[in-house]
Order: sequence, then structure tokens, then C-alpha cells
Amino acid sequence: DNSCSWLHFGKDDANNLIPILYHCFHSLYDSDGVVSRGSFKALETFASLACDKAKNEQSDLTWLKVLETMFIRCVRIGISTTDDSARRSFVLLLAKTLRAASQLKSPHLYGDLSPLARDDDIEQDFFMNITHVQIHRRGKALM
Repeated sequence: DNSCSWLHFGKDDANNLIPILYHCFHSLYDSDGVVSRGSFKALETFASLACDKAKNEQSDLTWLKVLETMFIRCVRIGISTTDDSARRSFVLLLAKTLRAASQLKSPHLYGDLSPLARDDDIEQDFFMNITHVQIHRRGKALM
């Protein structure tokens, strides 16, 4: 579990992670599945960590600002890619961020999309359905 090693990051570390995060976003486009999955896992972990830090350190908005200005912007750009595998990763990152940021009141984190992320019923989860391999499941997401 990678999340344990991230616990000791402080407020100054949020900005220091930006170059690594950009590299991870770039690596989502890599044709090597190991590289793209590792990058996805790192970005997923960062989203959870940054949301937790933003909730716990409300006086310092560094983690929230990195999420709003850098992370979400990259996800938004990545969703429009023509690479199906990368687009799926970006959509799932958006879903992960929505779930992790559910208690944050930032309008820049797309909280209005959170009802589409269904933890209680994976069959009804928009994000899982829209990224599914089977065409009928993608259609189900749009209904």
C-alpha cells in the first residue's frame, strides 16, 4: 500500500510534487501497461492524499490549490484525448477525485458530478459504465 509512505508529506511538499504529477499524467499515455497503471495508481493516491490533507489542514489551502489548479486541469484536458486507454484513466481519476473530495466545498472539483459516482451499486456507477469495454454498458451510462 503506497498511501502509508505519503502520510508524512507536509504543506510545502504539495508544490514539490507538481513535476512528478505532470510526469505521471504524461505516462498515462504510455503504451506499456505497467508504466501507465503505475502512474494511474500514483495519481489516484495523490488525489486521496490531497483531499485528506485539504480536509485536515483547512487553514492552509496549498493541497487544495494544487488539486484545483493543476490536477483537475490535467484531468479535464486528458478526458478529451483520442487515446481510449488514457481517456479511461482520466475519467476514472475524475471519479476517484470526486469521491475523495466529497466533503470539500470547492466548486472547482466538480462536486455536482458526485451523484454519478455510485459506491453502493457499481452497476449504476456512471464512470465505470462509460469506461466499460462492452458497448451496451457504455450505452447504459447514458440512459
